[in-house]
Amino acid sequence: LAPEPPTPFHQSMRNLSVWVATAAMTVAACGGGDDKGVTPGPDPSGVTSGTGVGGSTGQGGASASDMGWSSGSRLRVRKYVGADGSEMPLGFVDMQTGEPCSPMRLGDGKLRCLPSVGSTLPYFGDPSCITSVAVFFSSTCGQVSAGDMVTQTIPSQNGCSNYTKLLQVGAPYSGPLYARSGVSCVSTTLPAGYDFYQVTELDTSGYVEMTEQVE
Repeated sequence: LAPEPPTPFHQSMRNLSVWVATAAMTVAACGGGDDKGVTPGPDPSGVTSGTGVGGSTGQGGASASDMGWSSGSRLRVRKYVGADGSEMPLGFVDMQTGEPCSPMRLGDGKLRCLPSVGSTLPYFGDPSCITSVAVFFSSTCGQVSAGDMVTQTIPSQNGCSNYTKLLQVGAPYSGPLYARSGVSCVSTTLPAGYDFYQVTELDTSGYVEMTEQVE
C-alpha cells in the first residue's frame, strides 16, 4: 500500500524538528553556548572597566575632576571622599568667606557664587514690593537670629526671569505685608506660625562671577 500523505500536524512537527536540529548545530559551532568568540557590545554604563572595580585605574571610579569639577584660585571643590577612593562633588567653598556657595542669578543678570544659606519667602513691607521682609516658619530648625544671611528669590512680573537677593536679618518686623501677583503688588496676610524680620540687602559684587558655557 502507498504511504498516506502527512497531515498538516505531522508536517509542522517535522519542520520544527529540522529547525531545532539546525539551531543545535549552530550553537555547537559557535562554542557550545558560552561567550567565546562573541564580540561584546559597548558597556551601557559608559564606564571603561579596568583591572579593578569602578574604572580604568581600578581605584574606585572617576574623581571630581573627571566629572568636570575643578577648583579655582578662590572657589574650591567640596566633596565627599569614600574610604575606597570614591568621590562625590557637593559644590564649592568660597575660600575668602570660608562658606559653601552656589551659583545664583542676581538682579543685574549676573551669575555669582553666593553663600549657601537659608532662604526666605518672597514678601515685602511696602505697596511697591521693593523692600524685602524675611518670613520664616516658626518651627524652622535652628531659629534665625539677627545678623544671619539669607537669600530671597524675587519673582519677576512675567515669571520668566526670577532673581536672587542676598539679605541680612535684622530686628523683628510687625508692619504690613505685601506680595507680588503678576504685575501687581497686593496686600496679604499669613496665618499664625510665621516669624517676620526686617532685612538689609547686601552687596554681592565681591562674590565670584560665573558664566555658563557649553563644551
